[in-house]
Amino acid sequence: MNQINTLPTLLSLIGVTAVHPAIGIDLTRPDLPEIPGRVIMQYGSNQAYLKNREGCYFTKRLKTTRVRLY
Repeated sequence: MNQINTLPTLLSLIGVTAVHPAIGIDLTRPDLPEIPGRVIMQYGSNQAYLKNREGCYFTKRLKTTRVRLY
């Protein structure tokens, strides 16, 4: 479990069903193994989002770049 999944999981455990802006996933969902993995990374002003081995890399020095991992 990581920090972004904490809020959606805790809301589910206490019985709250709501639409919220949290980007995490409820880890108690029965369909969790079928949800594609994703990675959100940040280091300084550099940020990246990867999902299904494709994603974007953001930095102040360069324009947004699409990446694909093999």
